[in-house]
Amino acid sequence: MLSTFRDGTLRTLNDKCNIAIPGYQTIQLKILPEITDSKSAKYADEPIIGRSTPLKSYAYSDNRVLSMKLQFQSITKSELTENIKHFYALSSLTYPRKSTANGPYAPPPICQFNCGSLFGTKPLCVIMDNYSLSIPTDVVWDDEILVPYYFVINTSWHVVYSSRSLPNQEDILSTGGLSAGGLQ
Repeated sequence: MLSTFRDGTLRTLNDKCNIAIPGYQTIQLKILPEITDSKSAKYADEPIIGRSTPLKSYAYSDNRVLSMKLQFQSITKSELTENIKHFYALSSLTYPRKSTANGPYAPPPICQFNCGSLFGTKPLCVIMDNYSLSIPTDVVWDDEILVPYYFVINTSWHVVYSSRSLPNQEDILSTGGLSAGGLQ
């Protein structure tokens, strides 16, 4: 789904779908991303003598993972420059930061993702697990700075929570998870 003005130029989705990166501006997504939200529970088998199947004992829940296909399309040179800066900012989220203390490095920052009320009333706190850049072969490139006018970044994010706001089944059932926005 594309959000455009009458002249065909892209516009943001009313600031409703964005990624806030500490130390960088908030990236307002102009094309609605394809999103996959997944989470799993792990169970341990408890074998019982004489029973045909083992009992299942809940062990833990695995990471909640958001996979997003972020599409960046440029019409003007300024949009092109802005989109390339967004790519650099997103790709930097898989690298450590320079340390401000005595340690050799600091971990990558925790970002915030928001897309309407799909994931709750508060932005989700996320860390980037991986990304991959995809550039179709039929895309026009800028002759001057040699970058494409359209590219896709496939990303995978882990949702992180503080110990005080870990979601549970009752939260999900009563509010659809709308109150559990991650680290606050």
